[in-house]
Amino acid sequence: MGRAPRRPLGWDEQIVGNLQRILDNHARTLVKAHEKGVLIIAGSDAGSVGVAHGLGFLWELELMERAGLPTHAVLNAATGVSAARLAYADPIGRIAVDHKPRLILTEHNPPATVTNLLRPKTVIFDEAVCVHDEAFDFTGL
Repeated sequence: MGRAPRRPLGWDEQIVGNLQRILDNHARTLVKAHEKGVLIIAGSDAGSVGVAHGLGFLWELELMERAGLPTHAVLNAATGVSAARLAYADPIGRIAVDHKPRLILTEHNPPATVTNLLRPKTVIFDEAVCVHDEAFDFTGL
């Protein structure tokens, strides 16, 4: 007798199918909201079990793009749009006079796909500069 295929978390096909339908519906709803002009703000559940800080946010952006949101809309949702809407006390989210420098510098093209944000880059966060020469190693996460 053959062994049943291994399922994530032991879920059977019916549960996985139901969850996939829910995710597909969320994706369609996100795109529909964007098309109707709803303000989309990117975020993540970083800090929750299994959601890494920073990477959880990048994964959220990738999921928004895979759902069908145009890449420029995903990048806008992650930058000035969210900073303006969330009304941070510090001036962030824009390249402008008196705004804190929080930038990602890369020779890769994030407007082509947000996945390029995972490639080598230099991150400037206020006065700290961090160079990431290699793609991120997900081992252990």
